[in-house]
Amino acid sequence: MSNISAKYIENLAEKILVEADVNNPPVKADNVAEFTCGLEIEWRNLDRCEDKKIVLAAIDVRKKKICMNESQEWELRNNRGRMNFTVAHELGHWLLHKDFAQEKLVGFEDRVLICRGIDNRIDDIERQANLFAVYLLMPERFIRTQLEYFPAPLNEYGLRLIADAFCVSKQAMRIRLVDELKLLHYAKGLYYKSKLEAMEATGQQSLF
Repeated sequence: MSNISAKYIENLAEKILVEADVNNPPVKADNVAEFTCGLEIEWRNLDRCEDKKIVLAAIDVRKKKICMNESQEWELRNNRGRMNFTVAHELGHWLLHKDFAQEKLVGFEDRVLICRGIDNRIDDIERQANLFAVYLLMPERFIRTQLEYFPAPLNEYGLRLIADAFCVSKQAMRIRLVDELKLLHYAKGLYYKSKLEAMEATGQQSLF
């Protein structure tokens, strides 16, 4: 299971976007899950699914359902970015891990579930589902196009506007833009589109 490459996951997310005919953000993960992948979304109490962490959602593999934890409903419905990412994460489990889950994961109420929780410990399966959610909700081609509409440098409010346009959290968008794609460079509270500008803002000088 750990040998699924990032490129494979990115290509899979792109394939799903094409099938769903989604060409611009935001990508609504619930619509993709239901109308493109044939999954039903329901609210269910999942607190007994995992003793060690707060469970946000799970996949009921045999019934083809994404189950949102009703005890976390207020948190999820009041955080659209987390809600969208959680559904996309579970969709990633369905597409990447459902066959593995049938054999390897422990059942809950006679059904096999893969849970997404709030926990610092992340295994390969969770990383892969997270990566699928990133590629589905924030594909590079969408981000590059949207950045053209936002003048640089961006402040935190500007970053929030981009995150809202993609229906993801500001933290998720910051990681995508700064750490992964390196399309923005942070310096003194602002996000610059060139590394040189960021260095100049901090008083640094390039030797090249």
